[in-house]
Amino acid sequence: MNQASIIFQKNALREQIDVEDVGFLCELYEEFIRQLKEAEWESVQVKTRDEVLAFAYKYAHRLKSSALAVGAQQLGICLKNLETAAYNNSPELQAIFSIFQLLTSSTQIAIAEELAVLKSGNFQ
Repeated sequence: MNQASIIFQKNALREQIDVEDVGFLCELYEEFIRQLKEAEWESVQVKTRDEVLAFAYKYAHRLKSSALAVGAQQLGICLKNLETAAYNNSPELQAIFSIFQLLTSSTQIAIAEELAVLKSGNFQ
């Protein structure tokens, strides 16, 4: 199992919705990447604990389900933990937020690699 398959399980979305239309699958991945880039950009602006709380309330719940649906399991679990930590005002909030920031880039790269394969027509 390579690192990309740990970060992103490429068959997860296909198995859930049994999609035959590769173009539609690409659109779903592209929309998730767009949302993730928006969250990543905003996360860089975060400096204080209150800003982390606001960020978590805005993005964690919204992205959690999408991440799990597309196969970004580690990111989805991290977002679930971020949402819970924000709700409970947990002392681990900042650490979980830092993990989120680390996972966003690797998740985007892994999904972008799958998009390239799908668009090239060389997939199974």
